[in-house]
Amino acid sequence: MKTFSTKLKELRQMRGLTQKGLAEKTGLHITTIANYEIDRREPKANQLKILAKALGIDVSELLETQINNKERGLARRYLVAEVSLRLENGTLMSALAVNVSREGIGIYTEEALRPNERVSVRLVFLVKGSLNKTTEEVQGSIRWSKAIGKNYTSGIRFDKAINKDELPILSSYLEYATTLRF
Repeated sequence: MKTFSTKLKELRQMRGLTQKGLAEKTGLHITTIANYEIDRREPKANQLKILAKALGIDVSELLETQINNKERGLARRYLVAEVSLRLENGTLMSALAVNVSREGIGIYTEEALRPNERVSVRLVFLVKGSLNKTTEEVQGSIRWSKAIGKNYTSGIRFDKAINKDELPILSSYLEYATTLRF
């Protein structure tokens, strides 16, 4: 399986950059780059954007992994999206989603969210091509939230599973996420 650390190293080397060169291009410390490449640390959402920009790719390409499955050759693309949340008190908040499924999403925010709070979610996926559209608004609730350094990660469960009939745009992204490769 191609991990994030392997993918980052390959992309850096393909562009003729040393770890020091990538560090200079991103403003991240060389030790940070090295730790990502040996799988000792994982980047925060804002660092993913910085790395992708420095490498000249979309965030989704940076997170794409290849799972060597003899039977199906399945590739999983991690969908990365900018998220607009409307909390039940009317507050608007933005976040970065890195895991989206038919049942919910995992997000990164700068503020803590309250478990069981109701939310409306709208996503803009950060992928190449014709899929760059804002999705329909989806209703759900915050299931959990925990601190990770100075930021927070939370899980949101949708009220109902995503389907083509009710949410065609969001459904198309989920289909894009799992494709066959041989």
